[in-house]
Amino acid sequence: MDEQQFDKRMALLKKSYDRIEPQLDPVDVVVQIEAEEVASTMEIVSLSQKRPNKWKKPTVWVASIASVLIVGVLATSYIIGPPTTVQTTEIEQSINYDEWLVDFTKKYEEKREEMRIELDMPEEEFNKLSTVQMASSSLNHLKSRKAEFLESQIINDDFTQSMEWGVMNYLMTPSEIFKIWEDSSISKHLPFSDSFDYFKLYANTANEIASYYTSRLTDYSKILTTDSNHFPKELKHLISTANKQYIELQSDGQFRPNPLFGEHASSYKDNIHPDIVGYFKHLATGSLLVGGDLRLTASETAAILVMYEQTLLADSFTDSPEYMVLKGEYENTWLALLKGTESFSTHTLDGQITEEYKAFIMRVAEGEFGMVMQETAQTIVNELKIGKSLTLFQLTAYDVWMGVLKKRYNPETNTQYGATEVALDEYSIQLAQQIYNTYKQTGDMTVLNSLQPLNVVSLYIYALSQQDYKVAQQLVMDEVVGTEIPKFSDMLIFSDLSETKGATITIKATVKEEEQTIFGQSILFRIDTMTNDLGESQFRIAAIN
Repeated sequence: MDEQQFDKRMALLKKSYDRIEPQLDPVDVVVQIEAEEVASTMEIVSLSQKRPNKWKKPTVWVASIASVLIVGVLATSYIIGPPTTVQTTEIEQSINYDEWLVDFTKKYEEKREEMRIELDMPEEEFNKLSTVQMASSSLNHLKSRKAEFLESQIINDDFTQSMEWGVMNYLMTPSEIFKIWEDSSISKHLPFSDSFDYFKLYANTANEIASYYTSRLTDYSKILTTDSNHFPKELKHLISTANKQYIELQSDGQFRPNPLFGEHASSYKDNIHPDIVGYFKHLATGSLLVGGDLRLTASETAAILVMYEQTLLADSFTDSPEYMVLKGEYENTWLALLKGTESFSTHTLDGQITEEYKAFIMRVAEGEFGMVMQETAQTIVNELKIGKSLTLFQLTAYDVWMGVLKKRYNPETNTQYGATEVALDEYSIQLAQQIYNTYKQTGDMTVLNSLQPLNVVSLYIYALSQQDYKVAQQLVMDEVVGTEIPKFSDMLIFSDLSETKGATITIKATVKEEEQTIFGQSILFRIDTMTNDLGESQFRIAAIN
């Protein structure tokens, strides 16, 4: 991090400070900066741009302080400035900075060398690790910004201690990251968002180290295919060193981080949120396809895709790089499984469906390999019984993604007194936004035609909040004229949607109490079915009251 980058961070910090309360929480400041910085030079320890972080425990510094440590702890002094009555001599009396820096540099070098030895990396390769580079940059700032650090020490007596603790955490090995749970302040079962942050922190560090270990296998390429008991001691030592970081040698001759599922998995793995497993599994396996063919058997592959599905359905931040990678892997692999590959053929040479494929597609149709592709598999099975499957022939990766969307937007509901109720909270609004964005990007009416009544109304309300009356009109029947469509700019004026089924389906959008003087107590929607040009039934809004 050069001087220009440092000053840019400080400007971002001031911008963040101007928007928050005087009771400054350094964790919140760090998160604000991370959210606003357009391009982080070190992705290794940055948080996802749109992913909220609600940690209030001290251990959050392990993740959040990593890319903005120096900036975060300087927040108060840089923005407010030292009191005009405080002289430099008075500041220096509070701490002998030069002596402290000498002592701390010694501890830093010792910790750095311990990490290098533990990872068994030569100095040249060790220096390439992003965390090591960040640690070095932080230490340089300690040396070059003495006056500012002294000013911060006056305001915060624990400043130098926080600095030491934070800088040292750049030098955490992958195994140390998982040992954070030894701290009793950490919840045994972390929320999804917190688990994702630990995943990012571990994955970026472990991936770099795994890549280095893989590069050391070039001298052992022929030996790797033999019995591991006959491996030379140098190779055994390399494998053992990697295993201690939960990095394992895979059957394809690659080292990959595998802290949850491997033979040497972390004893703290159960603390991870169960819905995060897809990201960790992809980290451990890499791509399931090589040259368009399966690396594993069809059953083994589909079982892994179940883990991916669990994460794709749970993570609401669908525009993160990690989500997009997992989405692509899921779509392409399912498409290969269902349409067949060189090693897993759907048809025999004479054009008959293979018995292996029949057995597999039946297991998918029965729900053994997740919910998303079950309905598609059931259709394929039924079509194959009477001849060829048009669904199978026309299947694309986009159809697989539509299956994910369909399951994502089936809202979690509470049923009371004959009505099904869905809270219009931040999460449900994000789901409506995703449906809206998908339709706007593709123009595919299938997105709208596959919606259930509650989804129709939530999307309708979201479109109105965006002043997109064209999309809103797509969700109503022709007899609902434009003058009947209510106008408001914020979906959050509503508290919930409740669905009542009878001769017709009625959905009530309840207005929050503080908004009722403007919009009334509720808006009622009557939902009917209509048939499109293809003869398919779809839900639409038939009346608005």
